[in-house]
Amino acid sequence: MADDKSKKFLGEGNRLLEAVDSCDKVLAIDPSNANAWGIRGVALGRLERYQDAIESFDKALAINPNDATAWRSRGVAFFRLERYQEAVESYDKALAIDPNDSTVWSSRGGALFILERYDEAVDSYDKALAIDTNNASAWSCRGAALFITKRYDEAVDSFDKALAIDPNDAAAWGGRGAALAGLERYKVAVDSLDKALSIDPKNANAWSCRGAVLAALERYDEAVDSYDKALAIDPNNASAWSCRGAALLVLERRQEAIDSFDKALAIDTNNASAWHNRGFALAGLERYKDAVDSYDKALAIDTNNATTWIGRGLALFILKRYDEAVNSFDKALAVDPNDATTWIGRGLALKGLKRYQEAVESFEQALVKDSNPTSSTFVFKEKMDALDRLEGWLKSRRPPDPYVELYKTVKETEGRLHLFIRVRLQAALGDDESNWWLEGVPEKIRLECVQRWEKYLRREHAYNYTYLIDLKDILDKRWVAS
Repeated sequence: MADDKSKKFLGEGNRLLEAVDSCDKVLAIDPSNANAWGIRGVALGRLERYQDAIESFDKALAINPNDATAWRSRGVAFFRLERYQEAVESYDKALAIDPNDSTVWSSRGGALFILERYDEAVDSYDKALAIDTNNASAWSCRGAALFITKRYDEAVDSFDKALAIDPNDAAAWGGRGAALAGLERYKVAVDSLDKALSIDPKNANAWSCRGAVLAALERYDEAVDSYDKALAIDPNNASAWSCRGAALLVLERRQEAIDSFDKALAIDTNNASAWHNRGFALAGLERYKDAVDSYDKALAIDTNNATTWIGRGLALFILKRYDEAVNSFDKALAVDPNDATTWIGRGLALKGLKRYQEAVESFEQALVKDSNPTSSTFVFKEKMDALDRLEGWLKSRRPPDPYVELYKTVKETEGRLHLFIRVRLQAALGDDESNWWLEGVPEKIRLECVQRWEKYLRREHAYNYTYLIDLKDILDKRWVAS
């Protein structure tokens, strides 16, 4: 047996069908009766036969294009069909005839809001409210448009105006809570959201927003509970699943977090944040290869997320895939060159590749970017370790085997030549080195010494420049070993 509401609906439906039938009879006699076409359109609209309604309104307006009511009703029918631009055009026609219709201005604002033309929507609501300041719905919708454009203070004021007229408007309480959260007034935001939920406990958006605000207050267990309430009402809310996962991640309930992210991604595979956080949770479970896969999915959607590049780099570093890790850190630095964590990770990966000089340079950048004493101590130790390894590596370098003996011979010859020249100068000219200078040292050595003396104001010993004596000098002096 049908309930009272169903009976009422059926009764109204029958009456509307009778109205359509009556209009058809009138129009069969007088097809130019604009009023009959208009009434027929309204009845069809009430029957949710919106396309038929539009055709009736078109007939009415072809006869009387100055019928503001027909234009308004036509706009409503287009709105119901989700043809919002055509709805706006019809509302504009109605307002050109009657610019003082508050309801049309408000309806126009609603269509513009859905078209994401928020500033124009606010202008429409302002026009509606200039005519009727007691239009609670217009105040509330205006607040929603202001919230989306991040004009949070103005949004709160609009919601307050709406609630002063209708304190039982759950949507206005919810919007007010969201705007207060935008202003980081989280505690009063929770109070507003609680008001909304006391009026309408089935408001999934309010539960979800409450979860976000509680997470901002670091009340993560309560946040998870709020998200659970939202998802019990709307299990297809990908954002709620993703945010629930983020709260569980902070609570270190990583596997539950991954399950939440999986739910979110089953609904919306293009949720870059969910892919990123899933990767972070997998890394926390030491499932680094799976983490890299998740980070890759996130980066395919948002290639400019430095945090995701860092997470990917760290996972690759732990997997000892150092080249790929360096590449990830470089990508992160291309987005944000001032992140100390990235420079540290890059330095560690370069150490893994034994590219110690580059590692040192990365650690130096990290020390410049990071003023945290704890992390700076770690970075300094890593830098010094890289320097030690670099020094060890340099010491381990030797000339290629075929040249080792030649290298030693050259060094030994240089030393013997230096000593030989000193001995011969002393034997020929005595112990007084001034005699060596004037009589025994070739002119080019004396010139070099004078230039050094003039530059540094100190006298250099001539024998420090024996490397400038060539074989011809020795032969000319007949300096031969005895």
